[in-house]
Amino acid sequence: MTLYIRQRFFSFADSYRICDEYENPIFEVQGRVFTIGAKLYLYNLQGQELYYIERQLFRFLPQYYIYEQGRQCAVVNKELSLFTPKLNIDCSYGSITINGDFFSMCFDIYLNGGLIGSISKQLFAFTDCYRLEIPDNSNAAFFCALVIAIDNCLHNDDHH
Repeated sequence: MTLYIRQRFFSFADSYRICDEYENPIFEVQGRVFTIGAKLYLYNLQGQELYYIERQLFRFLPQYYIYEQGRQCAVVNKELSLFTPKLNIDCSYGSITINGDFFSMCFDIYLNGGLIGSISKQLFAFTDCYRLEIPDNSNAAFFCALVIAIDNCLHNDDHH
């Protein structure tokens, strides 16, 4: 399954549109205006909240929590490193590791040691756009939330 995660160009808060490979909308992500720290909500097309992403404040390095139905299901931590960004992801679905080029946002996703997907930043777009490849749609919403948390952790930690 191929999904495209596009950040909206004109928006007061972080906002993303998630479409399938045929440009059909699948999910919406809306940030909250006038809140302290990043707070993002992933909704299905019926407006039901599926995931909530929150940046933890007062930390030296960025840390984002992902919640499903009010329960924490993942934590994305940026780790201290000299030359390339490193992330640590704790997840209730299993052990997630990511390998690749964090500067250009191109990497593979491994769950419990097995390759289950990839993320690549699309070039030549007015806003950030990511292509997410996953084997099926059973956890599509979670992986979209994970991509957004990773993007924020790597690129937005200077202004939240």
